[in-house]
Amino acid sequence: MINQRFYPLFRQVFFELEKNLRIWNCDQAHARQIHRALDKLRENFFEDKVFPALMGPWLAWQATGTGVSEQALILLGAAHALFYAFLDLTDDVEDQDLDRQAWPAGSEAIAINTGTSLLFLSLLALDRLQEAEIPTERIAELRTMFAQAGWLLTAGQHRDLSSKQGHLLLPEDALRTITLKTGTSVKLYFQSAAHLAGANSEVKERLGSLGEQIGILSQIRGDYQNIWGSEISSDLQNQCHTLPVLIGLQKSTGEDRERLELALQRTPYDQAAHTLVRYLLKKVDIRTDLNLWLEKHRQIAQAQLDQLSQAGLETHELGLFLQRLKPLD
Repeated sequence: MINQRFYPLFRQVFFELEKNLRIWNCDQAHARQIHRALDKLRENFFEDKVFPALMGPWLAWQATGTGVSEQALILLGAAHALFYAFLDLTDDVEDQDLDRQAWPAGSEAIAINTGTSLLFLSLLALDRLQEAEIPTERIAELRTMFAQAGWLLTAGQHRDLSSKQGHLLLPEDALRTITLKTGTSVKLYFQSAAHLAGANSEVKERLGSLGEQIGILSQIRGDYQNIWGSEISSDLQNQCHTLPVLIGLQKSTGEDRERLELALQRTPYDQAAHTLVRYLLKKVDIRTDLNLWLEKHRQIAQAQLDQLSQAGLETHELGLFLQRLKPLD
């Protein structure tokens, strides 16, 4: 398991998460729902999925020379995990993709409230950085960074949710959505750790740009897996015009274009339409195009890594992390 090397950090972050819940707990039933949302993060970690909210801050902190204590990083990591859990749960509700074992039909309103709770708890959790002797001014700046990232993320989510209306026409439109969503979140994970460590503005900017590119790479791979990872794709069912779909529409012509458009209209209620969409996307070889996009953004990320290395930062671990985001096969 690749994530095994991060297990000590994972364990410490989740210990602080539990402590946060004890400090601010005001209702046991409410706390159980928070734990239910956090369980998905635990499962993702042990399923060896890439976990930028946990790994990104640690990698940035290590690269900058660990300008603050490890305890400060762990406390920031707990805030990041809560923020990520808010994003993940809210996205699942809006995409109608909730795990029905954890969230039975009819519990959508509770899930929304739980997501909102996670957001506010992530902001409260930043106050605990005072325990690690982080200046209150820096904590306030971190809280502003969280809020600014959240604002951009909601704009990206709006583009995603409304894409079924047909206003996203080109692959570049989908890339803008990806940048606002996953790019913004991973940028926050990297940049906030650098800010916590007291890095200079150039280092913070480059680490933020690196995080943004890693987020884009992760989401391109995720959009592909959403369509091919199961018989029923939540993105297709919700008629989201993700990057694979827009590439397919751009490359398809004649009768195949008409068949693809018709199949996309039927995906909310027809399982066979999902199979047809996959067939038509494969026919125009969208995987090759997606790999070209991946290579483009991998090169941008590598350029940022090279600049950070030239500035004297330790980038070996960052490079290993970037290597996990491989081309599609």
